[in-house]
Amino acid sequence: MKLYVRILVLAVACFVINVDSSQEIMKNLSLNFGKALESCKKDLDLPDEVSADFANFWKDGYQLSNRLTGCAIMCMSKKLDLLDPEGKMHHGNTMEFAKKHGAG
Repeated sequence: MKLYVRILVLAVACFVINVDSSQEIMKNLSLNFGKALESCKKDLDLPDEVSADFANFWKDGYQLSNRLTGCAIMCMSKKLDLLDPEGKMHHGNTMEFAKKHGAG
């Protein structure tokens, strides 16, 4: 599951680096991630504990408690077109996604 966490961290880092952190940009970014998460929860019939993992992800000392969170991260990455066909981060698509949501 550590690979999934790395993918999420890298994707989020792309959004945070050089981003005008206005409320509107963060709102749009959060909404897009939220839509993808909800879609993946429905598609994969994931429990609400997965949402709790995402809500607590940035808290100091928090450890992911549900291995299905990794499934959600992979699903979201695919839905947001952040992975190449081999399952590795697609840097071009990730950069475009970040720029589309306010990254410099």
